[in-house]
Amino acid sequence: MTLANSGLIKPPKFILWDDKLLDNELIDDYVIGNEEKEGLISMLETSKLVIVLNKDNNKPIGIFTWKDISKVFSSRPWHDVLTEWSRVVSVSPDDTIDSCLRKMRETGHRAFPVVKNDSPVGIVTSQNIRNRLVHNVNITF
Repeated sequence: MTLANSGLIKPPKFILWDDKLLDNELIDDYVIGNEEKEGLISMLETSKLVIVLNKDNNKPIGIFTWKDISKVFSSRPWHDVLTEWSRVVSVSPDDTIDSCLRKMRETGHRAFPVVKNDSPVGIVTSQNIRNRLVHNVNITF
């Protein structure tokens, strides 16, 4: 069964990033502010990963995950915290649940953005897959 017809793809959470942060002169100095930290934590509590988009063209810049939280609070520049989109491991809606689980096992990641035509369309998490598998198992004694 593919992810697309499994019902496991959840809507992604997005942060729209202002173009000024992408300016090479500001990139090294920008530190995530307290309001942004609180918003990020709130989003991660329900989503497991947050996709950062360029506000001007809606192209993905990178992602934040729970693993990034400790870096966020160390007042490091955003580029030290964000996983750049070119390094993000993703899955396709056409991937099977098995191939997604295999990729999770190989990479140690618990959530992936689901990408179609170079655009993020959702996320899939190990928790969603586990819940679905447990729900579908019938055990009789």
